[in-house]
Amino acid sequence: MRYGILTVYTLVNCAVLGGVIFYETHLPATFVDGVGLTGFKVSVEWGITGLLVLAAWGYYRQARRSADEFMALIFGAAAIAAIGETFFMGYAEVNDVQNLLGHIYKIASYGLIYRAMFVISIRKPYNRLAEQTQMLVRANETLRTQAQALESTTAHVFVTDPAGHFQWRNRASCQLLGGQHQEDISHFSLFTAPVTLDPEVAAAIRVAVLASGHWRGFVEAIDRNGKRIIMNRTVTTLRSETGVLEGFVSVSEDVTETRRARERHKRVLDTAIDGFCIADVHGDLLEVNAACVRLLGYSAGELRAMNFSAFDPADRRRRLYRLAYENGQLSHDQYETVFPHKLGHEVSVAVSMTFDPEVQQYFVFVRDISDQVRAMVVQFDLERQLQQAQKMEAMGQLTGGIAHDFNNILVSVLGYSKLALDRLVPDKQSKLATYLREIIMASERARDLIAKMQAYTRGQSNSPPKGVISPAVVVREVLSMMRPSIPSTISFDVELDEGLGIEMDAGELNQVMINLIINARDALGGSGVIGIRLHAVEVEGDLCALSQQRFSGVYHALEVTDNGSGIALEHKLRLFDPFFTTKEVGKGTGLGLSMVQGILRRAGGHIVVTSKLGLGSQFKLLFPVKSLAPEVPVTPAETPEWQAGTGQHIGVVDDEPAVTRFLCELLQGQGYRVTCYTNPVALLLAFENASQVFDLVITDQTMPGLNGIELAERLHRVRTELPVILCTGNDRNMDGDALRRPGIYRHFVKPAAGSDLLGAVADALGTATTSK
Repeated sequence: MRYGILTVYTLVNCAVLGGVIFYETHLPATFVDGVGLTGFKVSVEWGITGLLVLAAWGYYRQARRSADEFMALIFGAAAIAAIGETFFMGYAEVNDVQNLLGHIYKIASYGLIYRAMFVISIRKPYNRLAEQTQMLVRANETLRTQAQALESTTAHVFVTDPAGHFQWRNRASCQLLGGQHQEDISHFSLFTAPVTLDPEVAAAIRVAVLASGHWRGFVEAIDRNGKRIIMNRTVTTLRSETGVLEGFVSVSEDVTETRRARERHKRVLDTAIDGFCIADVHGDLLEVNAACVRLLGYSAGELRAMNFSAFDPADRRRRLYRLAYENGQLSHDQYETVFPHKLGHEVSVAVSMTFDPEVQQYFVFVRDISDQVRAMVVQFDLERQLQQAQKMEAMGQLTGGIAHDFNNILVSVLGYSKLALDRLVPDKQSKLATYLREIIMASERARDLIAKMQAYTRGQSNSPPKGVISPAVVVREVLSMMRPSIPSTISFDVELDEGLGIEMDAGELNQVMINLIINARDALGGSGVIGIRLHAVEVEGDLCALSQQRFSGVYHALEVTDNGSGIALEHKLRLFDPFFTTKEVGKGTGLGLSMVQGILRRAGGHIVVTSKLGLGSQFKLLFPVKSLAPEVPVTPAETPEWQAGTGQHIGVVDDEPAVTRFLCELLQGQGYRVTCYTNPVALLLAFENASQVFDLVITDQTMPGLNGIELAERLHRVRTELPVILCTGNDRNMDGDALRRPGIYRHFVKPAAGSDLLGAVADALGTATTSK
């Protein structure tokens, strides 16, 4: 382009010079008649000056926008040329000074143009060459730095030819394989030992890298000391711009210690008691330890093919995922749940889960807490037993208080009934005598019932030693007693085998039957049939409702059935729990069947409960087989008799006036002089002031101010030989030592039989005799 511009410029100048020199006569005249200024000359000069000014203005603007020196020089040349041109158009006559200045300005303008041409043709290419030189220096420096980085890196870098033979290696590879850095290394090959020990792995590397352009994995190699090492290697192809294979580049890292540390960590996790697993962001299991395999029953391969949601349907990991990205840090959660085992049962576990957003993985520890859960269940059962024991303790205290008051009532009822029968009814076969005897029998049963309640709350029986009884006799007595209290719309279907015997207390069987018949009556709701059957039966694998255990054998069965409402399934397991009842408030306390439970256990029996809603229920009592002893004539035993009193003075104290009145009546009828008190303090004051001299004192135990034992102690401080007979309605907290310390002569539990009390009085006063 430069040569072209020069050629055109030369030709134009030659044409102009030729025209001016050789064709001067043909050119317009600018000097006519001595005048050097013509209209044509002025127009041309103004045109040239205007063009130069426009050129100067254009170059000025470009010079302001650019730092190029060429533009500034051309601007100066155009501006000076425009100024010089004014000297050739402003004179009317030729003026040498103006002509000289015009040419000087032209020379200055030509100098600037020459300078600009120098800059653009010589200086600017030179500067570009200098810049390229600097770029080359910087590129060489970068390459040198990169080469130093490759040399100083701890990674082992090999460059090979297409056959795999080494062409270049860095310093780290020298430390790996030995030898000098600059020696011939073509005898080393990427696909043979010692660089790659396993030929199959080497073949796989070659196939994979030629197919996809790269390969990455772990290989075994041998270092310069002959030691096997594990390398984490990446192999890529090295190709030209046209795609021709020029070789391979291998970058390796010695991960032997890391791999061994990982194996150690894996062994630690595999030997851990707790299960451990790693899951990806989707919940797919990536790694599990041996404890996790043992815990869940699946193999490691089966677990790695499963998702964590299969064990935790609640999928709590999603909440951890959200928390991790909301807080920008690790999220952690701990909870207890159950995991399904491969065999179908459930395993109680405590889970500790952490999500790491950096690696997008869940780390989960799982601990088997089945033993702890079972221990908690046992603890809960023990707590329930303790609560039950506390309930029974409270019940015992309540029962003791009720027994005391109730026994005081029974003393009056039973005592006055016997007095009336003995003293006021001469005809013992009359209806009045019969009625009184029924009252006495009912009072005695009430007395025995209170005694059984107290024995049950103490967890022991105060019954006499058990003997073999006929349950048929007891059942008939119960039916005879209860028939008046059962609605006439309820009938009995009774079938009893007379020859069967069981070993237990008759009173306890009486109590059991009363409870079962009352429950059957309530289930019938006013009408129906209560069936009672006594027979021998052989059972095989029946379930005892008390112990929840299977039993088999031959038993004597006493069944109580009804065709009433039946028992709901959820209530059957709690039938014998104390205080549990399905009856309305005020219609049951939940104590009846719990007392049946205790009685049956003492008798070594079982109970089987069968029921269907709307079809009725059956309670089958099963007792070990016993044989009834043949009846033998009873020889009358020696019965104690006593002489009537001779006016001995007896002090009687009881806070219940009805009891004191009965005792006064009983003792006065036997010839004793009696002074009655309802306040123990009053008796003590009379005795200490010698206003009353007693031969014997009969005292209640539970009284306001002083109890019976404390009263006996105070009396014996005054007179140690004074006999004291203690009567109590509740002996729950009394033991033999407490009775012996104050010197109590005899101890009776209310309501005591009048004959027994009179006998004790006669013994204490020395008036008892014995006769046939």
